[in-house]
Amino acid sequence: MINKILLPLILSYGLLLTGDKNHETNYNSVNEVLGDISFIQKFGVEPEATTKEKLRLTIHLEYVEYKLRSADVTHLSTYLKTKRLQLLDYLKEYIEAESYPMNYHFPERRQSVFIDKNGNICAVGYLVERSVGRPIAEEINSKHKFSSIFDIEGSEFEQWVTESGLTKKELAMIQPAYQPPPNPEPVDKAYDVSTSILVGMNTTLSFINASRAVKGAESKKFPIVGLISGTGQLVLGIVNYPENNSVNKRERKLSLLNIGFGTLTIALSSYNLFKIKESREKSYAVRLKSFSLPQNNSGIGIGFSKSF
Repeated sequence: MINKILLPLILSYGLLLTGDKNHETNYNSVNEVLGDISFIQKFGVEPEATTKEKLRLTIHLEYVEYKLRSADVTHLSTYLKTKRLQLLDYLKEYIEAESYPMNYHFPERRQSVFIDKNGNICAVGYLVERSVGRPIAEEINSKHKFSSIFDIEGSEFEQWVTESGLTKKELAMIQPAYQPPPNPEPVDKAYDVSTSILVGMNTTLSFINASRAVKGAESKKFPIVGLISGTGQLVLGIVNYPENNSVNKRERKLSLLNIGFGTLTIALSSYNLFKIKESREKSYAVRLKSFSLPQNNSGIGIGFSKSF
């Protein structure tokens, strides 16, 4: 019984830490619509892993700006033509500044990021900011930080697109996917070490509690320690669980591991305490007994018994 409970958990611990590799590692193009055509047209070769990120992004945005300025817009109203040109002027400002965001969150692939942790905004976000204000851009970021333009929803954004003179496909052509930093942010070292210690300790305590519950041990020491340690690991996992499940996947796995092991330790410790209490209640008995006294008198006595 014990092996059936603990062995799968220990195996799952290894799987959670090692993780798996998937097809996402192949997505390295700078844009989901145009790919790396801008770089290829300029240099005649595809970009390499060592290509400077700012160069790659700037070439892409310059290419898209030229392409959009050259597009046939005779179908647009005068108002929309004016808005379109204004936004393309903002795009030119953005390219010249080269204050691009960074992908701190997905170490295995390029990824669009609306606003990064340093406050740097993406190209489309900058167009929103310059035309209708930073608060609107931050509102979009709060709900669609890593979304493709095609996946961004909301009446404010849809209204902005309608009045921009640009289509969603054209905006998606602008939106870059950013390279991870050379050394992506790891899980906090203290959290990593705490998790390892608690997993080892609570695995041992869970095994001991499960074993003693089966044998009927009477000591409360291990169940109480298990309750304290399990609760600590459960709280650690809940507190450190990332709000966005797609961010820092290893931290999410560690948090799920802490929540799972903490809950298991609490459950086995509670069960052991219950078994100890039940055992003690059964081992003692109090009985009232009547007995005869001289001169035909009767008496009542209290008897105690303990089973071993």
